Amino acid sequence: FKLIERYSNLSPKKDNRPEIVRLLLEKGGADVNATLAEDGTSPLHYAVEKKHNIQIVKQLVEHGANVNCKDVYQQTPLYDAASKEIAQYLLQQGADPTVKNSTGETPLERAKYLMNLDIKNNYDALKFLDDAP
Repeated sequence: FKLIERYSNLSPKKDNRPEIVRLLLEKGGADVNATLAEDGTSPLHYAVEKKHNIQIVKQLVEHGANVNCKDVYQQTPLYDAASKEIAQYLLQQGADPTVKNSTGETPLERAKYLMNLDIKNNYDALKFLDDAP
């Protein structure tokens, strides 16, 4: 609560999520690898789901978030990368594009499956993942 009180002057008209994440990491001692749900989802899993969250993704990784952490379905954040930029960054930081989830899918296979279902999620990342080693 002290952290919230101290920084409650952040503008409500501006997107302050990166600033809030920075404060939590630097001042609040947030554990970037803590699981937040019963399914083993990490903060990085959540951050990669929104294509405009690249700054938050970078902050988490710079503070030690494991790019290959797995949830209970054995999925890493790369499975849910919502943009080419996020997928590329994760790969540059050592994300494994060949890891298989509990159903035996790789991130590329997952993205192709979502495309076949006509789901917008992962469209931007698909081409990049297809070219990944």
